Amino acid sequence: MDAVFRKITMVDPFGPEIRGDLVVRKGRIAGIYPCGKAPEAEREIPAEGLTAFPGVIDMHAHLREPGDNPEDIESGTRAAVSGGITTLVAMANTRPPCDSRRVYEEIMSVVAKKASCEVIQAFAGTTGLEGRELSGFPSLDSLKAVSDDGVSVEDSGLLREVFRHCRQKGLVYLSHAEDLSLRRDGVLHEGEKSRELGLPGIPGAAEDIRTYRDGALSLLEGNRLHFCHVSTEESLELIRRFKKVTDKITCEVTPHHFTLCDADIPGDDALYKMNPPLRSAEDREALIRGILDGTVDVIATDHAPHPAEEKTGGFQVAPFGITGFETLIPLSIEILHYKNGVSLSRIAQLLSANPARILGLSGRGRIEKGQEAWLTVVDLAGHRTLTAETLRTKGKNTPFTGLSLRGVPRFTMMKEKLYDIEKDKWL
Repeated sequence: MDAVFRKITMVDPFGPEIRGDLVVRKGRIAGIYPCGKAPEAEREIPAEGLTAFPGVIDMHAHLREPGDNPEDIESGTRAAVSGGITTLVAMANTRPPCDSRRVYEEIMSVVAKKASCEVIQAFAGTTGLEGRELSGFPSLDSLKAVSDDGVSVEDSGLLREVFRHCRQKGLVYLSHAEDLSLRRDGVLHEGEKSRELGLPGIPGAAEDIRTYRDGALSLLEGNRLHFCHVSTEESLELIRRFKKVTDKITCEVTPHHFTLCDADIPGDDALYKMNPPLRSAEDREALIRGILDGTVDVIATDHAPHPAEEKTGGFQVAPFGITGFETLIPLSIEILHYKNGVSLSRIAQLLSANPARILGLSGRGRIEKGQEAWLTVVDLAGHRTLTAETLRTKGKNTPFTGLSLRGVPRFTMMKEKLYDIEKDKWL
C-alpha cells in the first residue's frame, strides 16, 4: 500500500517534532515533505490535528493461547491494534506453558494465521514455570525474550544458570520480582486499605527483596535483565542503583500503577485486583518521578484478560489481572503528558524507542526515511469514554470504563497493513 498522511505532526523520541506530509510506499517511509508538497498516493489520509508516534511496542502482555480463557491470539491482537499497538511480547504462562519447541511452534503458527499485529513470544526459563530445571530455550535460535512471568524463580542458582544462557544467546530476561513466601495469601497492597477492608495484604518488600536478588545475579552474569511491572519506590531505587553500575538492566511500569493507588480502591471490587497490587500514593508518585528522570525505560500494559464472572466475586476469590491494550495510550497521554508534563518525545521513548532497543528490533523506534513504516497515529486532543461495549478485548476487567480520556488512537500501521481504528476496518 502507498499512503500519505497530510499535515501530520511527527514525534521523534530524541529530537523536535516535525509537521508535514508523511509518505509510505511498499511498507517503508518514502519521505517527509513540507505540508502539501508530497506527491499523491493510493491512499490519501487527511491528518491535520493528528500526531504520529513510532509504532507502539507493548513489552508485556498475556494472550491466553493456548488456554481456556475467552481471550486468544486473534481477539487479543485485534484489541491491541485497536489500541494503537503494532508489536507485543506475549508471556509464556499459557496453558500449557510455552516451555518447549512444540508449544512455541504451535503458538507461532497461530500467530502467522490469525494475529493482527506482530507478536514476539517469550519462552519460559524453567520447565513448566516450576523453577526446578532449565527449559529448552537455549536450543532455539528464533527467540528474543525469556521469562517465567507470573512467578519468580525460587532457586537463585538455577536463575543464575538461566541468566548465563540468556547472556550467551543474547536474550533479555523479563523478571517477575516477587517473593511468594511474603505474598502468601495476600490480595492487595499491605497498608491502610487492606486493614480497612479486612483483607490480607502483600507487602512492598515481597517485590523489593526479589528486585535486589535478581539485579545482583544479573551483575554476576552480565546478562540483560528487564524488570516487569515495577510498583514500589524501593524497587525503583534499587534499579536506579543498578543502573549506575550497568547499562544492561532496564525496567517497565504499567499505566494502572502510575494512575491509581490503593486509596483509590472503592471497596471489595476485584476489578482493582492485579499483581503487583496497586501500591501506596507515595509509590505511585515515585513511579512518575522515575518516568520523568529517566529511570523507567518502558511503559507496558501487563494485559491480563479474565472472564467477567471470575472478577465479580471480590478480592479473595478473583484472579489477579487487568486488561490494558486499549487504555495504554489514553492513560499515558492523559496522566503523564497532560497532568504531569511528560513530553511527547519522552512518551515515544517509553512506548517505542526503548522497547525496540531492549528487544533488539533494529530500525524501529523512530520515524525516518527508509525505515519500515511502523506507526501509531493519535488524536491527542480527542476524548474517548471507555465502555465494556467499545473494548475489543474479550476481557472487560478494567476499572477505567466510564472515564473520559484524551489521546485517542486513530490509525495503526505495520508496514503495508493500515488499520483505521475509528472505522474499525483495514484500509
